[in-house]
Amino acid sequence: MTEPDPPSPAIESSTPSLSPAPARALSKARLLAFSLMTLCAFLVGLELLLQVLALRAEEHGEFPSDGALVEPVEDAYRVVAVGDSWVYGAESLPEEAFIEVFAARFTERTRIGVQVYNLGVSASNSAQSLLALNEVIERVRPQLVVALTGANNMLHDIGVAEAAKLMGDDARMVPGLTLLSRSRLVRLARLIWVTVFARPQQRATGDGPAGSFSADPFGSPGLPEPPARRPSQVVKLPWWDLFVQRRWEDGLRVLEDTPLPSGLDTRQQGLKDSWEALFLAHLDRFEEAEHKVASALRLGGDPATAWEARAVLASRREQPLLAMQHRVRAAQADGLPWIRERARGLVLMELEAWQAAQSWLLGVQDASPGNLEVLMGLARLPSVARHEDTDAALFKGPRGLVSRPEYFDWHLASSGKVDRAVASLGEKEGEESPLLEVTRARAAAAEARTADAIAGFRSVLSRADANELDRDRARAGLLGLSEDAAELEEWLGQPVESLVVSAANVFALVRWYRERGTCAQAIAAGQLGLEQGYSPTQLEMDAGECLARGLGWSLAEQVISRGVVIDRPALVLGERAGTLPSSLSAPAYSGWAAFQTRDFSFDPERVPLDWQALLLAHAERSDEALATAERALRWGAGDPVVIAAAQAFAWRQQGHFLASFAAAVRAALGEGDPWVRALCLGWVLIDARRYQAGQRQLLDVLRVAPGYLEALEMLSLVPRPVRAPATEVALRHAPSGRVAGHRWARWYLDQERSREARLALQWPEEAQLDDALNQARRSLQQARILEMEGQVDAAVEAFSRAAEQALAAGDQALSCRAQAAGLRIAGSARADRLIELGERCPEHPEAALVMARSRSTEGHCEQTRKSAWRAVELGADPRSIVPWIEPCVSVEELGIWMRERLERLDAPEEALSWLLGRYEPGNEEQTATPSARSEAPLVVTHLDAMHRLSRAQGADFVALTYPFPGGHHLHLRDLMVEYAPTRRLPLLDLYGHFEHIFSEEEWQGMRTPEDHVNARGYREMGELLFQHLAERDLLP
Repeated sequence: MTEPDPPSPAIESSTPSLSPAPARALSKARLLAFSLMTLCAFLVGLELLLQVLALRAEEHGEFPSDGALVEPVEDAYRVVAVGDSWVYGAESLPEEAFIEVFAARFTERTRIGVQVYNLGVSASNSAQSLLALNEVIERVRPQLVVALTGANNMLHDIGVAEAAKLMGDDARMVPGLTLLSRSRLVRLARLIWVTVFARPQQRATGDGPAGSFSADPFGSPGLPEPPARRPSQVVKLPWWDLFVQRRWEDGLRVLEDTPLPSGLDTRQQGLKDSWEALFLAHLDRFEEAEHKVASALRLGGDPATAWEARAVLASRREQPLLAMQHRVRAAQADGLPWIRERARGLVLMELEAWQAAQSWLLGVQDASPGNLEVLMGLARLPSVARHEDTDAALFKGPRGLVSRPEYFDWHLASSGKVDRAVASLGEKEGEESPLLEVTRARAAAAEARTADAIAGFRSVLSRADANELDRDRARAGLLGLSEDAAELEEWLGQPVESLVVSAANVFALVRWYRERGTCAQAIAAGQLGLEQGYSPTQLEMDAGECLARGLGWSLAEQVISRGVVIDRPALVLGERAGTLPSSLSAPAYSGWAAFQTRDFSFDPERVPLDWQALLLAHAERSDEALATAERALRWGAGDPVVIAAAQAFAWRQQGHFLASFAAAVRAALGEGDPWVRALCLGWVLIDARRYQAGQRQLLDVLRVAPGYLEALEMLSLVPRPVRAPATEVALRHAPSGRVAGHRWARWYLDQERSREARLALQWPEEAQLDDALNQARRSLQQARILEMEGQVDAAVEAFSRAAEQALAAGDQALSCRAQAAGLRIAGSARADRLIELGERCPEHPEAALVMARSRSTEGHCEQTRKSAWRAVELGADPRSIVPWIEPCVSVEELGIWMRERLERLDAPEEALSWLLGRYEPGNEEQTATPSARSEAPLVVTHLDAMHRLSRAQGADFVALTYPFPGGHHLHLRDLMVEYAPTRRLPLLDLYGHFEHIFSEEEWQGMRTPEDHVNARGYREMGELLFQHLAERDLLP
């Protein structure tokens, strides 16, 4: 057996080993550095790749073949101008647009060609301007971007949501990323973040009298979104098809032949009467229609159709304002949904709530296509705000038996093409109606066939069968054909000045007086016309330069809500006024609907004493209100909160501040009607300068009573920096109901708008009232106007006159207030009148206040202390005492006096702390600075995004203010000037320049019929833009 070999001994060798030696490990720092270098290299490579791909995409970018956007010229200075019709150059020749003027001036100065991209679109808002800029900026690569936009933001929200998404998605517009936005990687990361991780941002909303509304009241309509569009419900009444076909005579016959069902329900007769009224109204059988409307409203059944019949009557009488007010009632009444919703849409169109109006009207159109009134409403929409279904409906036109005058007006409204309108009248066929003959004369005037127009209008004036309405239409036509007064007198058969103003001729009279330079007569005629239903919007256009700085709108707001409650959010949502969700409910008072329209009359047999007192206080019958309230308290009759509120209003009217304040506190903290309690609590908090809490209370009050004047007056006292967005929305619109002229004047004077206050006292209807007390109140406001205008001597005499009138009318408190006001501005120079004031008004707090202040100027502390205490004892406002009592009386001592006085008035303990907040330094709510506010207005946000977008592309940017002497444009300008520094937004204040350069007359002379400026104004805008850039060394 073979044994195994023994193991070999280990052989040592000097040959080195071939296996690798272990590598030395990298430190953590070196590993991190290597990783970062690798990542950076990858990112640089990816950035280069993205840039190359983007460059190739830009190189192959296509421009529209229709020439809407031409390719950029490389060696030209490229300018993009975005905005609305002001940028477009409305009412001027193309070369007169301000951006073209700038381009010409630029070329003249620099010898460099300019390529202008004018992206101005009529009626567009700031969101649409931002979207338009974003669409072209990378293709055009401009050196300068100019933006003039924002005036239409209050009209519609089109593009706002898309612009908000764009501002969130695009890194070029995000603060903090703008400088990095040229990196394609940054843009890609932003896109991934927004698309995958970030939640979509909703438009900021807030609560107020508008329910859900935009939190930026200056940048959007401030209205909720309308309900989803749906076809209106149609009730197939036996005569419905005839109504749709506009066969009015046949419809009346069917109505007459339709028997009423058996039974005692009078509403069936009311239903028939309302529809008969509507058919009669379309046939111009005015008196019969009015009789049927009255019967229908009395019987019930279908009040919505009855109010719509009255609206049609007003429209056919050339009274669009009255038609709108009747349709407000129709929209909120019971009745057929189709009628209600058509009325709602037409009202919203008048109020320029375009999107909501379009939504409601398209729902009506879907249910019954081709209704002329619906299409006439939709035709008012600017193209930028139209839905594609609107364009389709307008293209198809109206259905049914449309009369030739109606077709004429339809073509002018829908297309503006005179030839189509004239053709629709057809050939003359025998004897025609006066209305058709007037329409033919209008057609001749539109075609510049002046002789035919004159003959046609004069023929109507000579016709025995022409009614006064047709005659006034003919007179209006003649007024537009000559400026020669003698010639017009021959045609009219009377001097122009002797014409009676009517709803049918007022527009022509206003224009005629304006063109002759007699603005006072133009405005007087306009106010007469407004009282008869003349359109406020039309007045602004017709009066032109005669209505300076938004005065036209101040007239409009004084008549637009007379007798009705216009609750815009409720109209948008399809609800009745005052029914939007709120923590409050309407008072359980049977006359609440009348109260909301400021009808304070009452039947003593039916109205309880507490509400009698409150109604008397609102009617400014303060002595009667206090006596009635005292009787109610003595008998224990009524709600103690309502009684205390009546006392608060009455004492404040008489000038007794402390008594009023104490009564308001009792009402605010008492047990009783929640709405009245919230009203008084808000009032007290505003007086105490607790503005945020006060606004919350008053905004709840306004949800229940939209446009309630007293709540709006209280809110107007809130300083603008601490106003809630909902407060601005509420104050934007006019008070509801019939407001007396002197109250309108006071409303405007509290806002330092003396010119509007003057107009408020010039209403012919009120000036003719033979009421001594009303005249005294008007004289008091006239005196305040003179004081505000710096006419001290005239104001003193006016106050004295008001005092005498009030005394003659039996109102001692008003007389004392007027006399004290006159001596307050006259100073110590009228010592004799001070003695007379003391004798005549020994118990009036404002009189005591004036005399005490006079003592303080004499430097006698003992007399000052006595006089000041006397003023406090009588109930003077401590805020009026504080400025002059020191060093004779300290603020702390004044507080002790106030406590003693409030205890005598039986005021709750909380009253003192609130009262101290009214006048103690540092006790008021701190106002927020613009930089501390959470959000800038929407227009500023959009302009800021345009600025960032321009800067990211290497372009200069400048925003402009509107150089237009109108109230809305001034308000927008103030807003931009206030907020631009907080966003470092380059701003050229054209409004301020025009105000400084031109006189009022010159500026108004530039105003055009459609509220732009003429060629001179555009030229000045272009020159100022060039100077602005030159001064900042921004020109090449």
